[in-house]
Amino acid sequence: MQLKRQSDDITKSLERAREDQSELAKSVKQEAQKTELIIRQYEDLLEEISNRFRNTRGYYIEEEINKETENVNSTIIQLTDELEKRQCMVNELKSQLSMIQPVVPEDILTIFGKQELDNKVKELSEKLEALIEKRKILLQKPE
Repeated sequence: MQLKRQSDDITKSLERAREDQSELAKSVKQEAQKTELIIRQYEDLLEEISNRFRNTRGYYIEEEINKETENVNSTIIQLTDELEKRQCMVNELKSQLSMIQPVVPEDILTIFGKQELDNKVKELSEKLEALIEKRKILLQKPE
């Protein structure tokens, strides 16, 4: 009886060991799959980085970048100087323009012998002022 019990215990232990071994094998397989997935993702990332570097390696050469930066800076300085010169020219032209006074005499129509036009302009101006006054009066009347 004792031998049978020991045999049953050993059989149960063996079954548990096989189950544990099976579970461990599954765990190892899952870990291997996860690891393989991580490795593939890392390889894809490295490939992407290397492709990006191949496509833009000119941007990573420090001497070329420095030369290009110097060229850009010198162009900016030239453009800034040109802008300042143009601004000075504009200011000078503005001051000259403000100094120019119109030299048209008020009796220009009389000078050209068009006195009737001058009279007509005055008459129309007076009518316009009268109409504006009437309009103001009409707008001010309460309804």
